[in-house]
Amino acid sequence: MSKPPSDYEVPFGPEDFPFFLDHIYRLVPSSPLWSSLIVGLSVYLLGLLASLAAGFPEVFIDTPLLRHVAFSTFLALAAIGYAKQEIIDSLGAMRPCFAVDDEVFVTYVRKCMLALFSRRGPLVVWAALSVVAVWGTTSALYPYPLIRPILSFLSTLPFNEILGTGWFGETRVVKVLVIDSILLVGAVPLSVGLWGGFKCVALLAELLAMPVIPMPGVLLALLRRPTDLFLKVSFAWFLLTASSGVVLFERLDAISGAILLTIGSVGLVLFFLPQFAFHVLVIRSYHGLAHLAACEYVRLAGSSAESARSIRLLEYCTETSENVKPKDLWVFDVSDVVLLFLGQMVSVAGTLWASVRP
Repeated sequence: MSKPPSDYEVPFGPEDFPFFLDHIYRLVPSSPLWSSLIVGLSVYLLGLLASLAAGFPEVFIDTPLLRHVAFSTFLALAAIGYAKQEIIDSLGAMRPCFAVDDEVFVTYVRKCMLALFSRRGPLVVWAALSVVAVWGTTSALYPYPLIRPILSFLSTLPFNEILGTGWFGETRVVKVLVIDSILLVGAVPLSVGLWGGFKCVALLAELLAMPVIPMPGVLLALLRRPTDLFLKVSFAWFLLTASSGVVLFERLDAISGAILLTIGSVGLVLFFLPQFAFHVLVIRSYHGLAHLAACEYVRLAGSSAESARSIRLLEYCTETSENVKPKDLWVFDVSDVVLLFLGQMVSVAGTLWASVRP
């Protein structure tokens, strides 16, 4: 079995897994942030030009939903652009944790990347989001009898008037086409981000099938990098939830707060599910260490010639196994929990500010 080097690098990079959003990042190759910002602004400006040509620019500008779509497009694209390289680096950092050949680990990494950046998965998510978006806007602007009781019920909840009165009246068909076009375009990066986030969590289950080295301290150190990645993903979700709350709700109360915290909890799931997988790996590493100590003890007990190396190894294994504390079984720490709590508060902060400002 090949020995994993201390500073292992996966023998390929993001460029080996092209996907359709890469064309966007080539706008400013050195910065996914600026490329994402250009696209986000372009989505909004193209919609504004279409509304200007159709004769309702004031209505377009006065609709916060459209600014939210542009911001969500920017945020999702920026997160995906940075995450692609970070995922490769995080997988490389995890390599020494597993007692497998390089070929086995590289095969796993390739499978991960091909699943994360496939087209079929995001396309399914995009289709679902598109159906919801088109149905919602069409129902709001053309409230057929079946939908009226639902709209009447929603009017009793603390929702903002997402589409103002200016969207009704003349050229309503053109307005529906403009707003639906923007929503469909904005749903593309969001679909890729949602698919990638949950697929990344799902693929971690396959790590549990790999044997780990009997060095729990090494695992705790090396699994810190993917933990930081999932922490950033969670914060991106919290920001998206906060932006959605400002658009959807006119005030913060028990109902709007419960809805926002429920949506924001997706960010907690994206962080803590991988932590349970890492937790299992660390426990298995401690089990391996204890087994190694037991084997050395049995070997020494049956041998008349004591080996100084074996005695030192036995002492190390025994001391490490006996001094383990509950906190040594988890990769995340208290500071991560505090940051996640603050992130959840960010989810409702925008709506709270909108409630108290004059």
